[in-house]
Amino acid sequence: DKASSAIARLERAADDALNLRATPIPALSGQDEAAIAAADVALSESIAAYARQASGARVDPLTISKHITAKPDVVDVSRALAEVSSAADAGAKLASYNPQHSGYQHLRDKLAELRHAAPAVAQTKKRIPTGPVLKAGMRDDRVPLIRARFGLTLTQDNDELVYDTKVAAAVADFQKQNGLPASGTLTTRTIDALSEGEPERLENELIANMESWRWMPREMGEERIEVNIPDY
Repeated sequence: DKASSAIARLERAADDALNLRATPIPALSGQDEAAIAAADVALSESIAAYARQASGARVDPLTISKHITAKPDVVDVSRALAEVSSAADAGAKLASYNPQHSGYQHLRDKLAELRHAAPAVAQTKKRIPTGPVLKAGMRDDRVPLIRARFGLTLTQDNDELVYDTKVAAAVADFQKQNGLPASGTLTTRTIDALSEGEPERLENELIANMESWRWMPREMGEERIEVNIPDY
């Protein structure tokens, strides 16, 4: 039962942006002693990999910058195996090696939401390709897509490839509504917003921020100072 509980959590490792491809999860169907022993070893390797990644072993902060002083408290393998094997709920114990802070949990929830929405977004909206920054009066093959996004009609006298003042005004209104500088200029950030964001880039940003939470102390104290740059 404990092995099944642990395997159920291992199979959901991607929910916490963990990668266990190097340690395949074993099947528990073997009956002979050799198969059982092999599955036991493989399961131990998977549990160790999950616990270490969840507690911050995947990325050494110093490999990113010597100015990052965080030091992840990576769980010892023997300790992790002992704790998981003796826990009443092995799967829950495995999950507990991930950060339990609300900031991490919000990122985890957002990652699941993004992954769930990505196929629908891909089917309903064609992404506007990246390219040069567009200002009023410029011509570009992407302009018809932008017109279609805003439902702008084209008069007989208009050049469909011209980024005219009408298109620029619609872009400026969109930028204002989405917290972007309302310049009317088509920038990369505006393209991302028009295309419902770039799912792969957004997913990578979420995963990177989840990873940085793993570098934080698990116990931060009830009274502390947090520098929250996004809210600022």
